[in-house]
Amino acid sequence: MSRPRKPVTAIKDSSGRIIDYQANVYAAGGRSRRRLGTTNPETAMQRYQDLMAALEREVQRRQSTLLDSALERFIYERRHKISERTVVHYRHSIGRFLEFLKARDIGSLADLAESGARGYAAWLAERYCPTSINIHLRAAKVFLRFFDLDRIARRHLELAKVRPKPKRILSNDELSALVKAADPETGNMIQVIRYTGMRRDELLSLKWGQISLTENTVRILGKGDKERIVPINGSLEAILRALPRNDSEFVFPRKDGKKRWPSSLAKAFRAAVKAAEIGYCTPHDLRRTVATRLKEKGVSDKVIQAVLGHVSIDTTYASYIELSPEYRRGVMERLE
Repeated sequence: MSRPRKPVTAIKDSSGRIIDYQANVYAAGGRSRRRLGTTNPETAMQRYQDLMAALEREVQRRQSTLLDSALERFIYERRHKISERTVVHYRHSIGRFLEFLKARDIGSLADLAESGARGYAAWLAERYCPTSINIHLRAAKVFLRFFDLDRIARRHLELAKVRPKPKRILSNDELSALVKAADPETGNMIQVIRYTGMRRDELLSLKWGQISLTENTVRILGKGDKERIVPINGSLEAILRALPRNDSEFVFPRKDGKKRWPSSLAKAFRAAVKAAEIGYCTPHDLRRTVATRLKEKGVSDKVIQAVLGHVSIDTTYASYIELSPEYRRGVMERLE
């Protein structure tokens, strides 16, 4: 457990008078401030020392947790801060880390503190590509920081170097071929993303109650439960009106009426891509295509940011707005 440079700082009122002291604490993978309830600097330092001693005892108790129960404890104490999807991800990725540790006869986190996690990155490299390796390593880092094992995370869990993939922008012909090659339901899902820029999970969570065909708007629930309103154009309105209504509240449910798993869309999308013979692409490339087409049509950056549901305009620019091949050819032809 690391200690800050200024462990105790004064809290002052508007006139500059000290009204309390607070302790700056780094523990459980995060930073927090705790009031010490005194205006005396000597008393504040003593209370800080007592607080740190108590925290160190808590760290020792936490690190004595057996590996078989460490993951459940980690998820339980973070349950209010993470989504269900993140829980599934942590169970898988951290589970791989615990599998590696158990193979090395490490029974508790206290043993891990002594032996470290050396070799985990190499163990992953035998099984996964660099991108997947980093996904597992980041999850393991979060797990170790929670148990105040930051030193081990920094020393033995260095991320792999990943060559950035080219960002794919689909042409109108490619989009049409993709929709035509897909089964009817997958084709409708592709069209909804094409005309709204939804994320995959936003699409799978879409309910009929979020769609208003009288006002021609769809209310999208994005990351962090943030809402955004996206207008429905004529093409999308025709698709939505033609969709079969069922007993489920979801627009694209499973056969039992419940929410679809992301893997089902991914599998159907890959089959459509292969049948359309348009080269490798993902549902997220459709979202990137929406941003690029809007930019090429002269739509302002703030509007594109609002449609995609980004908190920062930098995210919109860095990862979504590209120059399509057709646009580049048109620009270069102006030199003639």
